[in-house]
Amino acid sequence: MHGGGLLWVAVTAICCAHAVLGLVPTYDPVANNASVIPSGDNVRFTVLTSQLIRCEYSATGSFVDTATLAFVNRKLTTPTYSATTDATYLTIDTGDLVLKYTKGTGSFTSSNLQITVRNVGVSSVTWNPSLEPTNNLLGTVRTLDGVDGATNLYCPSMTSSEQSDSHCTLGLVSRDGWVLVDDTSNAQLDTQSWPWFTTVPATADTCNLDVGDKIDCNPDNWGEQEQCEAMGCCYAPLASGIPWCYFPRDKTTSQDWYFFGHGHNYIKALADFSLVAGSHPLLPRYIYGPQYSRWYAYNEEDERLLLEQGFVEHKIPLDVLVLDMDWHTLWNHMTTGCVTYNSWTGFTWNTNLFPDPTRFISWLHSNGLHVTLNNHPDEGVQCIEATYSEMANFWGIDPATKATVPYVIQNQDWSAAFFDIVMEPIQNNGVDYWWVDYQQGEDLKAPSVNPTWWVNYVFTSNPSWWSDTTRPMLMARWGGLGNHRFGQIGFSGDTTTSWDSLAFQPYFTATASNVGGFVWSHDTGGFEGQPDEDLFTRWIQWSAFSPTLRVHCNGKDGFYRDIWLYPYDSFKVMREAFQLRAALVPYISSAAYDLLSGVGLLRPMYYYWPENNEAYTYTNEYMFGSSMLVSPVIKAMDSNGLVSMDIWLPSGTWVEWYSGRIYSGPTTIARQFLQNEIPIYVKAGAVIPMLDFESMPLLGSAQTVPETLVLNVFPGGSVGTTYSSSYYDDDGISTDAYMHDSWAKTTIDVRTDSTSIALAINPYTGNAFTAMPKYRSYTVKFRGVWPPTTVLLNTASIPYNNIDGNGWTYQGSTLTAVVYIRVPVSTTTKTTLKLTFTQSLQSTLLQGEFTRQLNVLQQCKDAFDAMWPAYYPDDYPTLLVAGQIGLNMTVASAYSDMSRFSSLLSTAKSEVTALSDSTSKTICNAKLSMS
Repeated sequence: MHGGGLLWVAVTAICCAHAVLGLVPTYDPVANNASVIPSGDNVRFTVLTSQLIRCEYSATGSFVDTATLAFVNRKLTTPTYSATTDATYLTIDTGDLVLKYTKGTGSFTSSNLQITVRNVGVSSVTWNPSLEPTNNLLGTVRTLDGVDGATNLYCPSMTSSEQSDSHCTLGLVSRDGWVLVDDTSNAQLDTQSWPWFTTVPATADTCNLDVGDKIDCNPDNWGEQEQCEAMGCCYAPLASGIPWCYFPRDKTTSQDWYFFGHGHNYIKALADFSLVAGSHPLLPRYIYGPQYSRWYAYNEEDERLLLEQGFVEHKIPLDVLVLDMDWHTLWNHMTTGCVTYNSWTGFTWNTNLFPDPTRFISWLHSNGLHVTLNNHPDEGVQCIEATYSEMANFWGIDPATKATVPYVIQNQDWSAAFFDIVMEPIQNNGVDYWWVDYQQGEDLKAPSVNPTWWVNYVFTSNPSWWSDTTRPMLMARWGGLGNHRFGQIGFSGDTTTSWDSLAFQPYFTATASNVGGFVWSHDTGGFEGQPDEDLFTRWIQWSAFSPTLRVHCNGKDGFYRDIWLYPYDSFKVMREAFQLRAALVPYISSAAYDLLSGVGLLRPMYYYWPENNEAYTYTNEYMFGSSMLVSPVIKAMDSNGLVSMDIWLPSGTWVEWYSGRIYSGPTTIARQFLQNEIPIYVKAGAVIPMLDFESMPLLGSAQTVPETLVLNVFPGGSVGTTYSSSYYDDDGISTDAYMHDSWAKTTIDVRTDSTSIALAINPYTGNAFTAMPKYRSYTVKFRGVWPPTTVLLNTASIPYNNIDGNGWTYQGSTLTAVVYIRVPVSTTTKTTLKLTFTQSLQSTLLQGEFTRQLNVLQQCKDAFDAMWPAYYPDDYPTLLVAGQIGLNMTVASAYSDMSRFSSLLSTAKSEVTALSDSTSKTICNAKLSMS
């Protein structure tokens, strides 16, 4: 069962999202000889890249050339460098770094080792081992369980036990310009087909441990002394409760450091980390669609009604159904007869709730949905399980005793049997992936092997489950550096329902990218508590622009996350966020290709603008992919239904998603937002690929390969400049995309001139894949433009309002020209569009907040209508006209309508002022006057 291990899928695929993807050889932990510079018998340096140097000291002269949990590949192309020695120093100069070591002085100290980092901003810095990482940009921790608001991410300020329990991982990027990763005590991996951690051979000296330091190597003493010593462990039978078989202590005196000297080139630091630590694999595409979860004892009928009467009836898209722990048997009040029993752990379907699991999951799959099961495996295999007897016999336990088979995931034989005997029958019911949800904490499974990291590895590398062609995936808590290789979705735990918790999540999620924690899944709405409509709406809007959108809560206490149970106005806004998220999957899954080169979906602003102080201080902002800047609303609205925020926009031209207003950066803007608005700013010139919500399936759309794409074009960039955007297609499920070039990359070029826009959909590059459409239809939306006078598809003119074939129309309410390429065009040849206009595209009439103002006018009308008979429509006739000017706008009237809109708006404001005082009037005035 140990053949063809997935580790070499999970840790071999390294490529750059903007370079040529392709088959990559297996990682090699042994560096090129040309990269290694020894200094005497006890010190060696390895130049891995021009900005990454490994520094090793060994008292015995024995160095580590095997993979560790964090670093698996040191055989990189040797960069250009010089190494010179004189009577006192060894000096290594890579061009980016200058390392100086005092020869023959032993282990590294502040007096014998220094490294100068050139190009830190506009200067250079010199590091030595005594410096504290005070300007580190931080990383992440294991969980946010029970946290209400922010938590500490600065590992050096923690006690050793706090660091161990939290698996705190300091960032790989720093404003200091350097980061030191100490890999000295990290466990090493062997070279089996299913690699396992290695142990230090036991000796009398290394077995001399205090009782409190003994880590059980062989629970229940299976096989006793022979098995114990075969695992390299210490055997010393003592009193009950004290491990008889325990791991020896590693007493090697050594230092193994990785020095990252990248200055403020943070993206390069993460790329170099991916080279030596392995890349984050692509995840199945369906994970980026909306997900539903709730801790509640649903049965099959409940789940079917939830989908049919909840999601489908209310037109809410969904891609993943999460079954929390009640899918398995829970013996809470009934006597089990087991020697020990804990209902949190279970591996047998509760057939009272799900009589035929295969039937149910097949039904979900037939509707396009995927399913994950929650599990807490740490209590072992208990006597009530369907597979108990077989697993007990394997582990040498007489099933008649009903003694629990202990959880020994650190033992390879046990792990292989556990997956083959216990887990595989459940997997064969059609389970797509697992949610491992128990709190591993600081209870080490072996010296330097934290249990969270190891569980995440074993669950995603077991060769009897995963093939070289299947993308591995697991939802679980963060385990530490190197955890990123295993397709892990970071489960942030049972968060508290509060504005403070929401406010911390955008920063926490983007910051985790600094250590490869790219894909997090939060309990949207919080786990404990019932969020009011304002909080839940904003939480869903944030989640729509996070790595995953998964609602979840403690349903056992009566809490729910069914958005259709909220007041209708808020429900509509939440549904819009669900629909927007589902439609954005092509953009999101394309951005996910950057995971392969070390860049997450959420990117701190300082990745791209490291010399701007605002990039560090506006911690709620991030880039969502490469084209969208997002600053989620994280505080309650005021009595007028508005939220005030300051937003920093970097250099460049930015288009506000909901209003259409154009901004030139760098600038800081003071804005107020309506409940249905998310602060999103798109780079001018960008093209955002989306699914067509009208034609995509409501359930399971994320996994589909679309036959029709919507291209949202945001003009507004420099006149005469061509802007390029790209999106990726692949099968969404296999590793072929990044292992065998089975992907298709389509680049779209946009050029805006004074009175024309030219767009080119170029032939895709890459080897494609079986399901890649040879022909595709497009709906191309040009935002913030006039109605065109002509539209050319390739060289042929296409007509206005043609509903049967290719044609175009104009949406006055959003100032959008919509071109329908209904007759599919080849994906292997270039397709061009050219729109010409009478009026200038740089007109200030197009750069304001027309769309937002129409929205406000309609909201005012709705509020005033509800005041009848205090107000009548003839009290605000101009407001009615102005509010529908976009709807009534024609191709011929667009310019004159826009020219007179400002005057109409002013008159409408006067009409509102003249109304008798009321709360509705106050709110309307505030919205009409908002910044």
